[in-house]
Amino acid sequence: MGQHPITRKKKHMLKKPRQRLGKTDSLYNKRHRARKRLMNYGTWNVQGIRGKMEEIMSELGKLKMDVIGLTETKRKGTGSEIVGGYVHLYSGVPRDRRAETGVYILIKKRFKKGSTNWEAVNENIITVNINHLGIKITVLCV
Repeated sequence: MGQHPITRKKKHMLKKPRQRLGKTDSLYNKRHRARKRLMNYGTWNVQGIRGKMEEIMSELGKLKMDVIGLTETKRKGTGSEIVGGYVHLYSGVPRDRRAETGVYILIKKRFKKGSTNWEAVNENIITVNINHLGIKITVLCV
């Protein structure tokens, strides 16, 4: 006589499940903290931003950049806008002058709530303060 079908099920159910790393595991916490603290940043001299925004956004997507400073944008005025997955902060010459210089700082949307303030010092300098996981970061684009 064979085993009763119920007994076989019980044996199968009594198997010890595979151990997985839980959120209380110290190795998991170390990896999780380290992964969250990474921030990719860079600069790019674009020599005029008109007509190049699609190319810039595709390159940022490929490179997985979080914060980037663009120089020589030749943009007029000062302000901010949201395009794609980035917050654009820019500073340029006044609207009545010929566009010669200008700077941009692009910040990924996930860092938007951490950015405390930004200042367009002049058409060549822009700063932004970011608080990321309790670490205060000042990004300066010249």
